[in-house]
Amino acid sequence: MDIIQQLGINGAAAVQFGIFICVFFFLNLYVFTPYYKAHEEREKRTLGGEDLAQEFHKKSTELHSEYQVKAKEVTKKIKDIYDAHRTDALKEYDTLVGKARSEAAALLETNNQKIAQSIQATTAALRSEATNVSVAITQKLLGK
Repeated sequence: MDIIQQLGINGAAAVQFGIFICVFFFLNLYVFTPYYKAHEEREKRTLGGEDLAQEFHKKSTELHSEYQVKAKEVTKKIKDIYDAHRTDALKEYDTLVGKARSEAAALLETNNQKIAQSIQATTAALRSEATNVSVAITQKLLGK
């Protein structure tokens, strides 16, 4: 006991210890326990939210990759359709241009033949008229 008195501990320390115990249990019951429960509930909701967010992120990543695959497939189909129609159009173009060229060549050949016949007819007419013109020129020059 001498040590306790030398430290300066007396009966007031027991009263203070009793007040401390009462305040501790009061705070524990009405402050710390509800705060701890609220903290645990918030943690449960947060952890669940994090898991849900990770799951949504994983799903969105999967959907994005699936979208890319489908977009590539659709693009390939569109390109195939475009190439098929372009090939058909080029074939039709070649057919129509070839037909037009052959018709133009035939028409050109026909016109060349008509022009050649017209030149021959005109040459023959000029030759037959040349004698008449030369006779007329000679008669004029001779004064008849």
